[in-house]
Amino acid sequence: MTLEDFNLRPLSPSEFRDRIRRFQEIYPDYHISSTWRSEVANMRAQGNPSSDHLESPLEPIACDLVWTGLDSREPPSEECVHTAHTLGLYAIYHDKGTGFHLHTQANPPGDIPVEYRTKYRVYRSHL
Repeated sequence: MTLEDFNLRPLSPSEFRDRIRRFQEIYPDYHISSTWRSEVANMRAQGNPSSDHLESPLEPIACDLVWTGLDSREPPSEECVHTAHTLGLYAIYHDKGTGFHLHTQANPPGDIPVEYRTKYRVYRSHL
């Protein structure tokens, strides 16, 4: 299945937070390893310079999750990614050199629309 099969839509920051909590109820062994990051922390994490992790420090719209029971050199199960998509999360798993993790975000990949930024007061922080 592809993301298009899930008919996803952008989530508000509060919807995103609630969906992450729901995911953790389903998969209690997953813990949050990263949400909002400063530009320096994002570089250290080998994150994309346009990452959603850099947006909205008070209401993050991106979250990385790792499974405490899984060897970090192995990817999460396809079922886990499918569940994230079913919950309305944009999710992929990848390894940026620090081990596999499930990256989730409230918006589709790419630039965040101005309407979304305005409606939810999402902004790039340079802290």
